[in-house]
Amino acid sequence: MTNPRLTILGGLAIIVLSLASAWPVFQNQLVQDDVPLAEKDERIQDLSNINEMVTTPFWPDAGPAGHHRPAMTVSLALQWAAGQGRPVAFKIISVTLATAAALAVFALAVELLPLGWAWAVAAAFAVHPVHVEAIAVAINQGELVIALAYTLLLRWFLLYRRVRDTTWRDRSLMAGVMTLAVFFKETGIVLPALLVAAEVCFPNGRSLRERWGDLRPTILLQVLVVLIVVVIRGAVLGGDVRGTFTAEGLEGLSMGERGLTMLGVVPEYLRLLYFPA
Repeated sequence: MTNPRLTILGGLAIIVLSLASAWPVFQNQLVQDDVPLAEKDERIQDLSNINEMVTTPFWPDAGPAGHHRPAMTVSLALQWAAGQGRPVAFKIISVTLATAAALAVFALAVELLPLGWAWAVAAAFAVHPVHVEAIAVAINQGELVIALAYTLLLRWFLLYRRVRDTTWRDRSLMAGVMTLAVFFKETGIVLPALLVAAEVCFPNGRSLRERWGDLRPTILLQVLVVLIVVVIRGAVLGGDVRGTFTAEGLEGLSMGERGLTMLGVVPEYLRLLYFPA
């Protein structure tokens, strides 16, 4: 049984670590892609432009290579309105989301690990330098939203599976969260993989057939969500559902070669954890 008082103190410590790690962003103005998309994008400077926000590419001048992230665009518009375009408004939301995500990781870890280890996991997450671009750049808040939403969703999923099967209400809720997540950023598509990983790692004494029978309708509904999003994305981007260009380092490579190339970043994650330079 986890000590509630120690858990609360651990959570408060995670908040302090997260805020201390992210605090330097308040010293800066908008940077990188925030300049064209948060500072100078005329769409987000008037909430009456919401129809244009959701029916045009995230990068309005990039055409088919401009992505489609309507939830992120609308979120930037709301932040612009709240802060009258001042950088601090965007940074407050970024830091709040990052701190909330770190707390969510702590809450999930407490369900799976002894309290000390759970705190260590959440503390590492709170200060990990790989989050710099997600926190310092306002247009990357979609990554923080997805991290927060999916961590809470996984915790809820693991908790209710201990006592009952998945209902269609559960599946509908997860599909709704996934829809919103994908409209924030394309990485929201990973939810089915996370749920499968949860089933594999935490079987709760049930057979593989039972677990797959319970999970299959959930995954199929999420696949339907992906198909619908792809159709919408294609309509906005003129039929090019990729919504981006091929990175120079991946030009001419097969799918397997691309995978090996991208795996090269994994050692960098490990290095940055211990040597954040």
